[in-house]
Amino acid sequence: MKTNKFLILSAVTLAACNSVNLKPDSMDKSELVFAQPGGYQMRHAIKTALEERGYKVVVGRQSNFIADEEFTNFVKTDTMGARYVVRVQEIISIPSWAINLDPFICLFNGYQWWTFNVSISDQKTGEELLAWTGRGCADGNIHRLNRLMDRLEKKP
Repeated sequence: MKTNKFLILSAVTLAACNSVNLKPDSMDKSELVFAQPGGYQMRHAIKTALEERGYKVVVGRQSNFIADEEFTNFVKTDTMGARYVVRVQEIISIPSWAINLDPFICLFNGYQWWTFNVSISDQKTGEELLAWTGRGCADGNIHRLNRLMDRLEKKP
């Protein structure tokens, strides 16, 4: 009985939390997608996943320019006319409650724990098509992304 309680507690403790709002059947694969350059693993994984699904993904052209007399540098990005913009904010970390499980928490599910916010917006309509906040192991989040994209994409 003690073992069963431990397994149930472990499963509940390690479960990832996600919050998703999306607009089904709203993305067209033939349209260009802009994604931010660089980033940690999730930002790269999303670009790869979109390309594997048939989207053409660009990271745009950037130029530094001085915006004011205080010589503050700003980066201006050209989205190259992309219809959709993907923004990813991520933190790669093991949650504080799992420090003792560090080597094991994502051992068979991508090796990285991600905490993130993902947004996909339509530049033509100004609508946010996907707002996804969550955390969890890398592979599980990529599988979840593919399931979300299945719902987001327009059906032929």
